[in-house]
Amino acid sequence: MFKSNLTFYVFIGLNFIALILFISYIFSRDINKLIQSEIENANLRAIIELAGTDANEIRQLLTGIIGVCELLKYRYKNEFSLQNDIEKIKTQSLKINEIIEKMLKITNYKTKNYLNKKKIIDLEASTSN
Repeated sequence: MFKSNLTFYVFIGLNFIALILFISYIFSRDINKLIQSEIENANLRAIIELAGTDANEIRQLLTGIIGVCELLKYRYKNEFSLQNDIEKIKTQSLKINEIIEKMLKITNYKTKNYLNKKKIIDLEASTSN
């Protein structure tokens, strides 16, 4: 099959190099997957931490707004048009609180398209039920 020992050694050497390249390819592919997974985990941790921080800050402000609404309702209890406006403010504040609850339940993150081809986190798809 081989005309000389040199041809045999070249053949073995080339096969060995091919094997090393193949193994290197497999390892680099697996390492790349691990790195990608670690990046996704880091992104998720950052999103969860940011959501928790934002939720806490916003909730403190909402507590103040809802408290002031209750005081205004008591102070202007005889002015029905003002009572309705105050109740609308309180209702919207409670809706914001529902969004905060979703932010606190983020367990993974999925994005959706927003204006001008921007991506935003899809709270519905990213929260655990």
